[in-house]
Amino acid sequence: MGRLAQGTLDVYLVTDRKAAGGKPMESIVEEAVKGGVTMVQLREKNIPAEKFINLGKAMKNLLGRYDIPLIINDSVEVALACGADGVHLGQSDMSPAEARRMLGPDRIIGLSVENFNQVQQAQTFDIDYIAASPVYSTDTKTDTKTEFLVEGVKKMVRMSSLPVVGIGRMNAETAGDVIMAGAEGVAVVSAIIGAENPRTAAGKIAEVVESAKMERAIDSDKRVKWSSLAHFCSKDILWEIRRQSFFSEMRSGKLKYHHFNTFMLQSQWLLKQYTQLMRYMEVRMESSDTHDRMNAIILALVRHLQNETYSETSDMHSFYLVDSPELKPESVPAVCRGLYDFLDEMVRKSPVPVAIAAMLTFPYLFSRLGRYFETHSNNESNRYIAWVNLYASREFAYDVARFTEVADTLAASSGRPQRLQMLKAFRKGSKLFLELWKSQK
Repeated sequence: MGRLAQGTLDVYLVTDRKAAGGKPMESIVEEAVKGGVTMVQLREKNIPAEKFINLGKAMKNLLGRYDIPLIINDSVEVALACGADGVHLGQSDMSPAEARRMLGPDRIIGLSVENFNQVQQAQTFDIDYIAASPVYSTDTKTDTKTEFLVEGVKKMVRMSSLPVVGIGRMNAETAGDVIMAGAEGVAVVSAIIGAENPRTAAGKIAEVVESAKMERAIDSDKRVKWSSLAHFCSKDILWEIRRQSFFSEMRSGKLKYHHFNTFMLQSQWLLKQYTQLMRYMEVRMESSDTHDRMNAIILALVRHLQNETYSETSDMHSFYLVDSPELKPESVPAVCRGLYDFLDEMVRKSPVPVAIAAMLTFPYLFSRLGRYFETHSNNESNRYIAWVNLYASREFAYDVARFTEVADTLAASSGRPQRLQMLKAFRKGSKLFLELWKSQK
């Protein structure tokens, strides 16, 4: 997607002062971002350019704290003046070619399209996405003549090499169908801006979009391995972890040791809980009424992870934490408990394939991060090389590969609903893992 990271278009908030009903727009937007909004378009009609620029600067400052892109509606001049991340153009605005010339190669440009001829023409522009305007007619979008509807979105997606965003009466009830039709995201106005609780409203829409994307992935190609879908569904999370200053400083070797020490103490606590859950999985498999080949493979894998893998990881923790006392129960951060509670629930209450998918999250993401760390840092002088040597090692990668093969085999013998459950469990575990990294300050 070029200038757009994966997931940036998922829940695209468009501001509207009329829909806000007099509530402060900045507080609405901040709450919405906390709920799951992934990009914001500041739309202001009929106000002086200077006021628009000042509003843009304030919004850019707000969104910068959350790493959320700011898009300016219609005006390239305002976008440049306030330092916005891009601009959204209508058919009657500046041409996309002129906008690109003024904005340069790095800023985002979106374009509203109102018919299929415009969709075709848009493919010739250096832009980042097109917006189906509208999917359904609305009171906030009165200058369009027709509705694309879901079938129109499907046709647009087939025609376009650019990501498609649906706009027009997008809410928790309509967003799922638009995403299933192939859209990369939904542009939401009243359903969030006019909501009594913008955070809750944004969260519901974000959940619908995420679920629909996973359903779409499951349905896309029956020959695709489940692990390939899981990898696709975690790419944005891996990217987000790598963007964290903690990870960047650790990669460069500039991270203060007391910060790393805190992280390792939390990781040590999680490892012990993870190993206990693996022991529970072992008991669960041993007591199962079915003793087929798959059960034996899972049992062997669980025992291996408990023994060899746990031993190697524990040795690495001991190397760094030689003089550090373990975390006391009352000192365990909420983010660690949240991740453990989720895994505990999956292991104890979910079908085995879903539990395996959830438990795969932990080693899979550590392995991916370790491999990235190894190829993007000066390992010879980095004090955290022991961490890298473990998680980037062939032995650890082999263990993860075995774990992944088990998940793939279980998914292949499961029905669509359970494969989707597995994907959702993996995604949820990945997001909680991200929160662990984000909490490191």
